Amino acid sequence: MNRQDLAKIVASGKATSEQWDEYWKVEPPSPALNSRSDMEDDLERGDHDSTDLSDVVAAVDTVREAVRSQHTWVSSAFWIWIAWTVFSFLQTSVWESKFRYAMYYDVPSEHITLLKKPHDCDFLKAPIGSKECHFDKNVEVTKVGKDTKTGRPVVSHNSGKTWDWDDSTDIRSVPSVWVSYTRVEDENE
Repeated sequence: MNRQDLAKIVASGKATSEQWDEYWKVEPPSPALNSRSDMEDDLERGDHDSTDLSDVVAAVDTVREAVRSQHTWVSSAFWIWIAWTVFSFLQTSVWESKFRYAMYYDVPSEHITLLKKPHDCDFLKAPIGSKECHFDKNVEVTKVGKDTKTGRPVVSHNSGKTWDWDDSTDIRSVPSVWVSYTRVEDENE
C-alpha cells in the first residue's frame, strides 16, 4: 500500500491497528507529540510552522469544550428569558381576553366589554417610584333567564346571586360581561 492511500485511510478514522503501525513506519510521529516541553519550546521560539493533525484536533477539542461550558450557561439564561417573555405575554393576552370570558361565562364574545387596565400606578410610569396605589379588577356578569313557575323573563346583574323581573318591553337584557378597573389607594405603614 502506498503512502497516500495509507494516509487517506488513517485520516478517515477507519484504519486498523496494522495500518496504523505501517503508517507510523512510513510517517514517523513528530517529536512534538512525544513531549509537551518540546512543544512549549517550539511555541516560545516561534518555531511551530509544522502543524500535526493531532495538534489541530487537540486545539479544536479545547475550543469545543470551552464553547460547551459557556453554551450551557448562556443557553439556560436564554431559555429562561424566552419562557418568562412567553408567560408574561400569555398571562395578559390570553387570560384577559374576550375568548376566555366567553368560554368561562358562556356569553357571546360580542357581548363582552373589556376596558384596558390603567397604568397610573405602575412603578416605572413617570414619575418613577411607588405611587402607593393599585387597580382592582371588577367583573360584572349579566345573566338572563325565565322564571320556572311563571315563564316571565328574569335578569341578574351580579352573576346570578339575585334575580329581578325583566319586564322592559323595548329592549330585553342580554347575557353580558363587563370588565373594568377601580383605583385603590394603598395604606401607608
